[in-house]
Amino acid sequence: MEKLNKNNIILKEAIVKTIAFFDIFDFPLTDFEVWKFLYVGVETQNFASLRKVKNVLESNRIDDILENKDGFYFLQGRDEIIKIRQDRYIYTDRKFKKALRVMQVFKFIPWLKMAAVSNIMGAHNLRDGSDIDFFIITERKRVWLTRFFCVVLAKILRLRPRPGKTRDKICLNFYISEEAMDLKNLMLNSSIILSGAKNFVEENKLRDPCLPARFAIASARRAGRLHSVQDDKEVYDIYFIYWLAGLVPIYNNNSAYEKFIANNDWLKEYLPNWRMKNIAGRRLIKRDDFSFYRDIMDLLFGGLEKNFQSWQIKLMPAALKELKNIGRQVAINDQIIKMHANDRREEYRKRWIEKIRGFNI
Repeated sequence: MEKLNKNNIILKEAIVKTIAFFDIFDFPLTDFEVWKFLYVGVETQNFASLRKVKNVLESNRIDDILENKDGFYFLQGRDEIIKIRQDRYIYTDRKFKKALRVMQVFKFIPWLKMAAVSNIMGAHNLRDGSDIDFFIITERKRVWLTRFFCVVLAKILRLRPRPGKTRDKICLNFYISEEAMDLKNLMLNSSIILSGAKNFVEENKLRDPCLPARFAIASARRAGRLHSVQDDKEVYDIYFIYWLAGLVPIYNNNSAYEKFIANNDWLKEYLPNWRMKNIAGRRLIKRDDFSFYRDIMDLLFGGLEKNFQSWQIKLMPAALKELKNIGRQVAINDQIIKMHANDRREEYRKRWIEKIRGFNI
């Protein structure tokens, strides 16, 4: 075993931070994944080679924190998460097949530019009973029209999640226009802790973020526990960083995914070894030539974007509309529709900080 030298101390800390974050989601990493998803933050924004990462992982100076089994690295005493990850890969394959079938229908929405499956690490850690989160990019000034047709089609196909029925359903809570591809402004700096809402969710076992906001927000308001909390150590939204890196495109019109990643090149400040997905293959729906059909749809509906926006906002729960002015859980405007009432990013960040503090990092 090679011992660490002083130059590798910061790299060791970055490795532990990375593995500790994924431990929150019962997700052990291979040595390549540790290198690929290595979180460096602002302490050291430099590229670390795979060889250097392997040297640190194999060093006996890190054995008091990490274990290695079956090619996976994880925190000490957590070898049970290897089986959890393997089981979830089976669930993932089923959910991807479902997502691709849905996209065979959604691709007829003419203003849809990109659709990706999202979750922690882009669906590769999906649970059996979870729904399937879609992240959608639309043409300019067509975000509300696109949302309308996505929701209507999902309802017709009986694919919308409901309380107690989320398994393999489609969650459609995040849309952006192609003119708003840079998502850095959606990261948390200071955030809202919805402790009352969180308690309501946990007490009633309603853990799905797609459930109506009015339940969680009303509970928090009644309890008087809607308050703001400033960050205590890390000012970066680590969950959002990995959410973005983990997006898996299943539909890509006119290189929208490549443009999206180019607009979010700030991601490399935190994950310098990460590279965008190679999206060729069986998990990508091909774009058909709908130019004539698109022109007809645009003629019929193109001038009604504002009407569709106003109508859909009126139908939203009042609590959800109120939440858009508090923190960054909810964004409702001409370019972005983000409706995550039960946004747990602050919770995940605090759990991550608690873990790494235990290692004096």
